[in-house]
Amino acid sequence: MVDEKGISDEVADRVGEYVRQSGDMREMVQFLKSEPVLCGNENIKAGINDMELLVSYLEVCVINQPPRSSPAVISEESESQVGSIAAGGRYDNLVGMYTKNPMPCVGISFGVDRIITILNARLEDKTLPEIDVYIIALSGKDITGLLLERMSVARELWNAGISAEFTARVKPRQDKQSK
Repeated sequence: MVDEKGISDEVADRVGEYVRQSGDMREMVQFLKSEPVLCGNENIKAGINDMELLVSYLEVCVINQPPRSSPAVISEESESQVGSIAAGGRYDNLVGMYTKNPMPCVGISFGVDRIITILNARLEDKTLPEIDVYIIALSGKDITGLLLERMSVARELWNAGISAEFTARVKPRQDKQSK
């Protein structure tokens, strides 16, 4: 990182310390936010803000345990009959192939064909539930969309055995939700 990316030794050491950690994602975000060396970089600060938003979404959706993270590990989630359906990691050179400048990135990818295979199998088994409740967000100039609140209500309904859905848009249009 120091030679290739021109990052100072101090920043490289702090990133190294972060990568060696694992645990509660909220604690890891707080660790990053407490590091003035890291927060001085606008790209890192934007990444921390994105992680904090992700943590807030996961905290609403995860059942009985806080979301955990291990930044040094590339993980894959799988459905046994089709193999891996999602994976994440660094994609530095991939994005750089389509731009004039190299671009550091991390991301997640989904196997669309595998997801379709799973969905088709569930359709054949008729295991897709009917929707009992659709949670609609009001829209308007001063309305935030209440995404976290809608997610929380959906989680409570799911925990009670009630089938519920909502649009995942931050500020959805009311007319589109009604359709």
